[in-house]
Amino acid sequence: MKKVLFYLMFALFVCSGCDIHTTEIVKPGVDIYTKFITVTPDEWEQSQTTVGYAGCYLFKTFPLKEIDRNVMDDGAVMVYMVDGKEGVNPLPYVFPVETKSEFVLQNIRFNVKKGYITFVVEWDDAEIYEIDYDIKFKVCVLAPEK
Repeated sequence: MKKVLFYLMFALFVCSGCDIHTTEIVKPGVDIYTKFITVTPDEWEQSQTTVGYAGCYLFKTFPLKEIDRNVMDDGAVMVYMVDGKEGVNPLPYVFPVETKSEFVLQNIRFNVKKGYITFVVEWDDAEIYEIDYDIKFKVCVLAPEK
């Protein structure tokens, strides 16, 4: 019995001096770069896929040096379509458009790779329709401080 009490007292004295230390990890800030890019109707290029098949779309690629390896690994790129009537719409943005005979869904999205951003417009029926107006995009690049 004395041994049990001795070990309990020993454990009490040893553990009472313990202190839990926490280390706070300080995260660096974020550099934010914003750019407005307008795509005019004559700038769109058509994908190599045949009309009527999946993968048929219009696209336009722009160089953007702010999308570097740091952004690709630890940052973010957010893109909005600026609409004079509605304000800004985050991409991907899907909405109905009227064709000659029906309504189809139009999807506007983007792709990024190091140094480039690509805007893509596609329709749910895999057809290509004319875009006869400028589309303005707001690109926000969030890069962690180095």
